[in-house]
Amino acid sequence: MDTEEDEAIKKEWATYRQEQQAMRLSKVGAERITHLRNQLNEEPATKQRELVVAVDGGYTNRTVFREKPEGATLIGRIRKDAHLFDAPAQTDGARGRRRLYGEALRTPEQLRQDEKHCVAVGQSACRGQGLGL
Repeated sequence: MDTEEDEAIKKEWATYRQEQQAMRLSKVGAERITHLRNQLNEEPATKQRELVVAVDGGYTNRTVFREKPEGATLIGRIRKDAHLFDAPAQTDGARGRRRLYGEALRTPEQLRQDEKHCVAVGQSACRGQGLGL
C-alpha cells in the first residue's frame, strides 16, 4: 500500500512541477509579448510597426529573448557585466553540433564607457525619493 501512495505522491509532484514551469513569469511574459505582436500583425495598419516593450529586469533572460517574436524590441535592465552574444550564423548542411552562440559582443559596461555611444544622465523621482539615472 505504501508503494501505491508513494507513486501517487510522486505523480502529484511531477504534475505540480510541470504546472510551475508553465506558469513562470518570464514564460507567461514571453507568451503575452508574442500574442500582442500577433494581434498587431493581423491589422494592416499596424503590421509594419515595430513593437517596443519596456520590461523589468526579471524579464531580461534567456526564456524571453528566445521567444521574442520578429518585429519586437525589448528594453530592460541587465547586469553591467553580462556576457552578450550575437545570434549564431546559419550553417545549412554543416558537420558537427549546431552552434549555440554567435560572435561575442561587448558588455553593457564597455558600451557605456565607449565615447561613440551617448549615455544620458538624469534625475528621476519615485515616491518622493530622488533617483539618479
